[in-house]
Amino acid sequence: MTIFWLGASKQLSSAFFRVENLSMKRKNYLLFFHILLFSFFSGFTIQAQSSLVLNQNADFYVLDNHISYVIDFDKNLDFETVSHKQFQKNFIYSPSSALNFGYVDAVYWFKFRLDNQATWRQWVLRIQPEHLDSITIYFPLKNRQFSRKQTGDLIPAEQREIQTAFLAFVVPPDLQNNEYIWVKIVSNGSNKRFKFQIVDNQHFINLGQEEWIIVGLFAGVCWVMFFYNLFIFIGTRDFSYLYYIIFILFLWLSHTITDGYFNLFLPFAYYRWLNVSDLFFVGLSFSFHTLFTRRFLQLAHNAPIFNWIISINGLIGAILATFSLLAVAYPSIHLTITKFTGLVILFNSSLSFLIGVVVLQARYRPARFYVLAWSAFFIFIIARVLMLNGALPVNFLTAYSIEIGTILQMVLLSLGMADRINLIENEKKHNRELAIRALEENDRLIKGQARVLEEKVNQRTVDLAFKNQKLIELNEEKNNLIAVVSHDLKSPLSRVLGLSELIKLEEERLSTEQKDYLSKIQLVARQAGEMIKQLLDLDTIENQKRPLAIEKINLSQEIEDLIANYHSATQQKDLEIIFEKKIHNSWLNSDLQHIQRIFDNLFSNAIKFSPFHKKIYIRLQEANNSFQIEFQDQGPGLTEQDKSKLFKKFQRLSNQPTAGETSTGLGLAIVKALVEELEGKITCESESGKGANFKVQLPKLNAT
Repeated sequence: MTIFWLGASKQLSSAFFRVENLSMKRKNYLLFFHILLFSFFSGFTIQAQSSLVLNQNADFYVLDNHISYVIDFDKNLDFETVSHKQFQKNFIYSPSSALNFGYVDAVYWFKFRLDNQATWRQWVLRIQPEHLDSITIYFPLKNRQFSRKQTGDLIPAEQREIQTAFLAFVVPPDLQNNEYIWVKIVSNGSNKRFKFQIVDNQHFINLGQEEWIIVGLFAGVCWVMFFYNLFIFIGTRDFSYLYYIIFILFLWLSHTITDGYFNLFLPFAYYRWLNVSDLFFVGLSFSFHTLFTRRFLQLAHNAPIFNWIISINGLIGAILATFSLLAVAYPSIHLTITKFTGLVILFNSSLSFLIGVVVLQARYRPARFYVLAWSAFFIFIIARVLMLNGALPVNFLTAYSIEIGTILQMVLLSLGMADRINLIENEKKHNRELAIRALEENDRLIKGQARVLEEKVNQRTVDLAFKNQKLIELNEEKNNLIAVVSHDLKSPLSRVLGLSELIKLEEERLSTEQKDYLSKIQLVARQAGEMIKQLLDLDTIENQKRPLAIEKINLSQEIEDLIANYHSATQQKDLEIIFEKKIHNSWLNSDLQHIQRIFDNLFSNAIKFSPFHKKIYIRLQEANNSFQIEFQDQGPGLTEQDKSKLFKKFQRLSNQPTAGETSTGLGLAIVKALVEELEGKITCESESGKGANFKVQLPKLNAT
């Protein structure tokens, strides 16, 4: 009652002076009436505050009946003000009431006295709960000074006097008996249910071991369920298990962070985020629990209305997780989000239980374990709420109600998942039987159609064979025609060139225009002759009319001779030829005519498409048990459309030779055919405007 009135008095005092239309005289009357009421209610709590006597008869003491307190709603009181003698009348001493203030946004000051008659024992002051931002304590010493100590969630572990998840302080051995010990507690986002204990060192160690056992047991169950369902998910690919294991993971993280264990291992930079991350993971666990419930209970089929309702619950969880992150930057909203989380937990538990009951009535067997799981969790949640409000005593079951309820929930849900596997297997068995009967019927129908289809296939096969033979004959006829035409054109073109050379002997009798015509006739005749020669070469290569003449070839020497042969052409365009040889042994057993033809085509192309005053790189190196020869120019490069045409017959690229040179469109096709006949490989790397790099790989299987 006192706590209620103290909070209400603060709000009333502020409200009186915010009313603008109220006269000052009436405000004074209201304030006087308010003070009388406060004096009336607080008068019931005025009792003598005794010291707690520490002796050798006990190793565990509870301070609840020896503590008085002040709630600082404005959060502006300091130690000098609180400890001043005139301020002592503001402290409230109510030994019959638990120190449970609910969700009140304020700073709390406590004072109590100790009479340590067992100074040879080491005493520890422990304050619960563990999820408090900071605790500052002032111990009076015999030298009339105060020993100031601090701990809490936002205090780095290495700065704590006792580096445990417990919020605890060592009672100084030189403590001044029967003098007030002052405690200041600041916490934005937790329930203000405080419990002060004095324990000796050995008992404190035992409490820590007991706590670690509970934490280890809880973590062990969580991780066993995690990996058990993970293996089932890997085997079944059922996303119910994936959602469930993520739900377990976030639930474990939330509990462990709430108990303060992560603060012992993470750097101080993460403490402020850790202070709200339990709410963040609770929100995410709601979202994945929603996904799990929808899939596990098949709500779209068994309860369509609740399928939409629980989707809203999942959205609420995502919103809660998002807003909890805002509490890092805006700590003032932490308490509001904590209150909202409590409501969401109750709503989620009630809704899950209700959905389970509805689906169970639809005779969906796995819903039995789902209902049992949420019933157990809901019961322990209620027990937790009742304990926080003082309706139930603090014991093992109530203190660890969340952990126990969560363990029972996970075990029962896992049993439900196993039962669901059995149900799915039965459904699969039934479906297999139906499928077998359907297959037998299909087999009967297929056999009836098999003969008809076989006849059609045989007829189509005969037709395709006939058409394929016709295509082969047409292709051979085309090749023969090209060979005949090319051969028949070769002689008249040679005569044209011969006659033009005879006419050129009488050049002094020709006019300038006649000389120009004569030059053009010779150029066209040579181009036609070169194209015919290349056509005949390509026909020879494709039809393998010429066997390979294998001999020992020095690739390095061939490249040097090639550069020398084209010296005049490179000089005309002022091109710099750079030959990079990165091997010592360049001998290869291969066909010399093919090698020379490949190198000649690629080098002449590089010259044709190189602008004046540029560089051409020729590289000889080893790569993947082969010789790699590269011809790289600095010309216009190739477009994506040009790349699709490379190495095909009669293909003209978008870029033209830079000095009016001619191109038949057969050179690269011949190069590709020659390289493949030598069991090699040719590729091209190029970007438009950045030149082209042709790479030829010749296997070293015949190298010496």
